[in-house]
Amino acid sequence: MTGGSASVEAIFFAFLRLSAFFVVLPFPGRLVPAPAKVALSGTLAFFLAVEPPEPAFAWTGALLEVVLGFSAGFLLRVVIESFTFGGELAGNQMGLASIGFFNPLETQLSLLGSGFTFLALGLFAAGDGPLHLMVFLSRWFELVPVAEAELFRGMLPVVQRAGTEMFHLAISAAAPMIASIFCAQMVLAVLARSVPTLNLLIEGPSMTIVAGCIGLFASVHTFGTALLRALDLRFEHIIAWWGG
Repeated sequence: MTGGSASVEAIFFAFLRLSAFFVVLPFPGRLVPAPAKVALSGTLAFFLAVEPPEPAFAWTGALLEVVLGFSAGFLLRVVIESFTFGGELAGNQMGLASIGFFNPLETQLSLLGSGFTFLALGLFAAGDGPLHLMVFLSRWFELVPVAEAELFRGMLPVVQRAGTEMFHLAISAAAPMIASIFCAQMVLAVLARSVPTLNLLIEGPSMTIVAGCIGLFASVHTFGTALLRALDLRFEHIIAWWGG
């Protein structure tokens, strides 16, 4: 039973799950006011809550819903963090690791790491990401009604896949830039031997940055497809974990 036909207890438990889910999830983002996130969680809970066959609402069940929301949000957040990690890898190769702004309240990211993060979030919002997310949430509550989840059941394979895919996606995003930078450094090494008067301290960083930008422009069109594919795989893993 969905669409507001669930009991008040079921809606409240669904609200706890969704609130924890959106707290960890990088979208809609930290710039969205907290009341807006609460309203979003409450609205979705009202329409998506499914009454369990044998209701067993208790404070332990409420805690489990919060843990469930945090877990799913973290597993999806890893997909976005993979692009951040890829940007950090490419930024280190380009010599941009020290270019950024110091903020004692947030994690310090390089210029390219922040750029990859905003790029991934923008591609998610501009593409079919929100639609896929809504389909996932609807399917999630159908397979795992409130007060029916079993904590830690089959969690290890999902966590292992998430860690493996994080490095795979990060390397895939950064590989074209790293390859371009490697080729530029090889050319610089040859020029340094053939042109002894060449000043690598001046020309080297400029050529490295240009090569990295060329690699980025050549591969950025693949980011949207890779992001949605990774999110869809993560949705399937979470559904298989909790109710497949």
